[in-house]
Amino acid sequence: MNSIPELNKYLECEINKLNCEFPKYEEVTADLFQKVYEFLSVDFENLSDNRVYRYFLVSFKEIICYAFDRDVSKAYLRFFFKIMNKEIIVGYIANKAKSRAKDIKNIMDRFLHFFKTSWQGYYDDKDRVLGEITCLIDYWM
Repeated sequence: MNSIPELNKYLECEINKLNCEFPKYEEVTADLFQKVYEFLSVDFENLSDNRVYRYFLVSFKEIICYAFDRDVSKAYLRFFFKIMNKEIIVGYIANKAKSRAKDIKNIMDRFLHFFKTSWQGYYDDKDRVLGEITCLIDYWM
């Protein structure tokens, strides 16, 4: 299991990389990672694995909707989900809901894959893409 200080150090490094790569989204990055920090700092000890899993889905749905509201680029979302899909993050979240760990890992992989392949051809419409990913998240709940 990873500790919060390890996660914070990793995230600070990745935030800097994201800001260097996408300087026009620095404010968005700060807001998105504030939401990530809020999610990671919740005390899940007395919650069932299913509640943690749902909280995970709701949190990432809010993060995705916020990113779309701020009109971030495809490349930015791909970079963000590459950061979120690293074992240090996924492992920490999965450890909080052990019976749903495989589901959480699969969903993070699906998020990354979705944002790597969306907006191509038929998916050139951001509203349609947002609708598709939010419907998918609702289905997983």
